[in-house]
Amino acid sequence: MLYKYFLLAFSLLIVHRINAYECGTFRERDKYYQETAELAEFQFKISHGNPVKSNNKWPWLVALFAREAGICGADSNKFCCTASIIGPQHVLTAAHCFMSFKGEQRENMHENIFVRLGSYNYSSKETIEPKLAKVIVHSEYDELTFVNDLAIIKLAEPLTFMKNVEPICLANSASEKDFNSSNKLHIVGWGHQNEAEYDEEGNELWRESDVEPEMLREGLAQKRDEDECAKLLYDKLGLCLDGRVCMEIGHQNSEPGDSGGPLMQLTQNGTIWTQIGVSSISTLKKDNRLAILYTRVSRHCDWIEKNTDGEVKCL
Repeated sequence: MLYKYFLLAFSLLIVHRINAYECGTFRERDKYYQETAELAEFQFKISHGNPVKSNNKWPWLVALFAREAGICGADSNKFCCTASIIGPQHVLTAAHCFMSFKGEQRENMHENIFVRLGSYNYSSKETIEPKLAKVIVHSEYDELTFVNDLAIIKLAEPLTFMKNVEPICLANSASEKDFNSSNKLHIVGWGHQNEAEYDEEGNELWRESDVEPEMLREGLAQKRDEDECAKLLYDKLGLCLDGRVCMEIGHQNSEPGDSGGPLMQLTQNGTIWTQIGVSSISTLKKDNRLAILYTRVSRHCDWIEKNTDGEVKCL
């Protein structure tokens, strides 16, 4: 009997460790606040954010690649979407990254993609390329409206967490409260860049289109008024907001490859990074400022927990 109690206590300890690992760890605090100030100024000079230069800054970021041409809209062995580590064996991204898979292909999606993590430069020798077990696309994802635009990639083996490989915490409805008043929301991705420079009045001076990404880039985003965003979304795309977060992003452009990337904020008194949303679709306002829709993570906590076999919980 004592042995059984020991096994139960040990298993509970393991489960607690899996769900309470240090997700969203905030490293290099002083450097972050300095870079955030620089980033806010940088937004109006480069169309796609600031290059990331540290493997430890966003250790949960994952790059998704196509093994064959046409998969997730990319050429063979080319990058196509961004994702985030949410647990030892699970990665979160957007469902629409997998919509090129049809029929029997759906059963073996994991065999036609691969992921890299552990480095801000996905071509670096430092990247880790774990084997994949399966891809789970949200069963209620709608290809026409992009509602429930979520997918989970299960890895074949658990990751070993280290400074450059860590999970991000996921927001529940309670931890999301700070989000409504926050103006320091971060976006990160490897999307194709349309680089441009603007003058002080925001007029475009030059542009170079479709720069091949390798280096991770980051940016700041501002939450839009939901009523205003809902009207814009309906007028331009005929869609409803439906459990999504609407963000505004200066003169940057959201390009193929940013899909599936995280919308992040610092919570718990500025100590933990939490993922609020998953990048889904975007539309331009009349003033060429970008409105991006993110699938709201807190609306899908039960789905995430169920499809990670209880490994991942929103905090």
